[in-house]
Amino acid sequence: MGVMMLLLLGCELTGKALGCKEGERLGQLNVKAAFNFPNGTALPTWRADKEDCCQWERINCSNIRNTMQVTKLQLSGLPQPRSLDAGALFPSGLCELASLETLSISGNELAGSIPRCLFNMTTLHTLDLSYNHFGGAIPPSLFSSLKLLESLSLSGNAFEGSFSFSSLLVLFCLSNCIPSSRHGFVPSFLMEQHDLEVFELFNCRLEGQLPSWLLENNTNLGYFNLMGSSFSGHFSLNSSLTNYNMWLIDVASNSLEGELPSYFSYVFPNLGDLNVSRNSMQGRIPSSLCHSPTASNLRMLDLSTNRFIGELPEKLMRCEILGILILANNNLRGQVLPRVANLSLLTYLSLSDNQFYGEISTGLLNSPSLSFLDMSSNNLSGVIPDWIGDLQELSVLSLADNSIEGTLPLSFCKLQKLEFLNLAGNDIGPSIPSCVNVSALKHLHLERMNLKGSLPQFLQAASSIVTLSLSSNALSGGIPSWIGSLSTLRVLLLAGNSFEGLMPQELCQLHNISIMDLSHNHLSGRIPSYFNKLAFGSSQVPDGTFTISGYGFTWAVVFSFPYVSTPQEGGDAVEVLFTSKHRLESYGGRVLPVMSGLDLSCNNLSGSIPLQLGNLSDIRSLNLSYNHLSGSIPVTISNLDQIECLDLSHNNLSGEIPQRLIELYRLSTFSVAYNNLSGRTPEPKYQFATFFRESYEGNSFLCGWQLGNCRSSGGLPLTPPPAEHQEDIFRTAFRWSFAGSYAMAFIGTVFTLCLSSYFWTLFFDFVYRHIPSSCAFIDRLFPMH
Repeated sequence: MGVMMLLLLGCELTGKALGCKEGERLGQLNVKAAFNFPNGTALPTWRADKEDCCQWERINCSNIRNTMQVTKLQLSGLPQPRSLDAGALFPSGLCELASLETLSISGNELAGSIPRCLFNMTTLHTLDLSYNHFGGAIPPSLFSSLKLLESLSLSGNAFEGSFSFSSLLVLFCLSNCIPSSRHGFVPSFLMEQHDLEVFELFNCRLEGQLPSWLLENNTNLGYFNLMGSSFSGHFSLNSSLTNYNMWLIDVASNSLEGELPSYFSYVFPNLGDLNVSRNSMQGRIPSSLCHSPTASNLRMLDLSTNRFIGELPEKLMRCEILGILILANNNLRGQVLPRVANLSLLTYLSLSDNQFYGEISTGLLNSPSLSFLDMSSNNLSGVIPDWIGDLQELSVLSLADNSIEGTLPLSFCKLQKLEFLNLAGNDIGPSIPSCVNVSALKHLHLERMNLKGSLPQFLQAASSIVTLSLSSNALSGGIPSWIGSLSTLRVLLLAGNSFEGLMPQELCQLHNISIMDLSHNHLSGRIPSYFNKLAFGSSQVPDGTFTISGYGFTWAVVFSFPYVSTPQEGGDAVEVLFTSKHRLESYGGRVLPVMSGLDLSCNNLSGSIPLQLGNLSDIRSLNLSYNHLSGSIPVTISNLDQIECLDLSHNNLSGEIPQRLIELYRLSTFSVAYNNLSGRTPEPKYQFATFFRESYEGNSFLCGWQLGNCRSSGGLPLTPPPAEHQEDIFRTAFRWSFAGSYAMAFIGTVFTLCLSSYFWTLFFDFVYRHIPSSCAFIDRLFPMH
């Protein structure tokens, strides 16, 4: 007995009796090697000297027939040095796990087709292959073999073709697929399913009628997501249907039309999240969406970018649990919120781009937790009410492009959490109260407001500011030296004001700047050489720099019951207006972080273009037009590898255009028009084959195929004559002009004298006394060399 106990103890200490099977252990070491080849660092606890793989990270084992076997493997999102062929991961690795019940290998950039040995894992209940690079057709045998499968996610791959299988699914996720035909497909097997609880089929570019039958066939369905396809038709439902389990419906970004059924909330009485944005739906918003102010579970409603009309339903305005309401970009009208509104839990309200009118309603006061308020691009009038300061949770406030007037109330200074403020396009001013709290401010847009005076001093305390737009106002004076203290600033827009004087040296302290627009002012002096010390695209923009705090409205589905929707912190992207390629562009979203530009046009700048500007290798737009710049175009400009727009027109530049500019392969807009340039235009190669006469006109001594004025003999370009020779030409031309005028006067006089002898006598007397002295005077003025 003692010997047996020692043997059992020894086996336990070595991990061989209770540890995982040897074949499974070796297979997992092969998996680690595949992920880490050639020099990765994933799965550090998977070591050959630790024989019990059940103790390794991301692995769970169960005792099956008195043997510990791997039943759960979570390999999602492993760091790896390269894209990995799934064929290297499965045959000698994962396929050794015969008792696996849960397998997740999502987000690993796995490529190739689904390995066939996966079909032998007949014990699988949950399979997650999402967000890889799997392609090809989905093998039908995958589903016919895995009869116990309850949860399947194939999102974010490039599968092709249609498929069908007969096994019962509790959860189905397929997105970002590539259908084999232009019209796409809805998998035919779904017609036979009646116990689905989660259905996700988004970004598949599917067409055809909205499959409402999925909602009718599956009364246990709780999560229904068809976002980002091309389904059309009406949102038709059987009015006698009742689904108490449905908590999320997302059909955004399709082509749905018609009205939202008035009985919608009675079919789904426990619905919490509804998103039908970016469709073509019309009609009035059903008041029954909130069937009972106190019993409704509706907490998020997004009907934006449709064609809804009318006023906001009074019953919806009393939905107590509603926290997110997005109705932007419709044809809604009336008051922003009626006085009877009682959205006590509302935190996010977006009503922009509608036809709301009148003064800002006091109904907002019934939403004390409001942190996001966007009422821009409506017909609001009156003044900003003094009670605005009572909404002390506000972090985002946009009232842009309305007809609001008057001054900003002092209570505005009570808003301590403001991160984004946009009052552009109103008649608010002429100044901003100096007590405004800018300690948390990241984005300030006050363009087109008739602001006057100097640059507001209180901005000096905006230590976290990222975008500052004060364009198209009546600000004057010099750009203050404290501007350099805004170290986090990435966008500075001061165009269309009356700033004057030199550009301060402190601008060189804005090391993170990407876009700077000082155009249409009265700035003078030389262009500072310190601009080469600024980033203009060379510094990395951290994630979230240009987003407004809010919600991204994406949901992570937890593969366990009950399902939970988790809106991930994301936000709306900041947009800025910047002139590039001869037009005013709006930059936002993914474009703004990579955009960079410097606009100094329409000022009184003089002197030469600094050679150092050629060091801005990441800049995309450079505009120095309509100034008084002189000298030649620096050849260093050819180092601007990323530049797309270069405008040097309407200056006094001279000399030849550097031929090396043809190396600017990204250039799409180019102008040196109306200068004093000479010589040949750049060779018509690459991008310069796309620039025509308007890019070079107004340069008398410039020639090229675009201008058609090069000499045919010898092919020599026209060049301006030396300055001394130009002066001699002018003198000679003046003498001939003077002589011609004199001759015409003489002939007229002779004709007159022919009519009277009296005038003859006067004429000869005049010639005798005046002609010699007049000629001597002309010779003294313009001596011939």
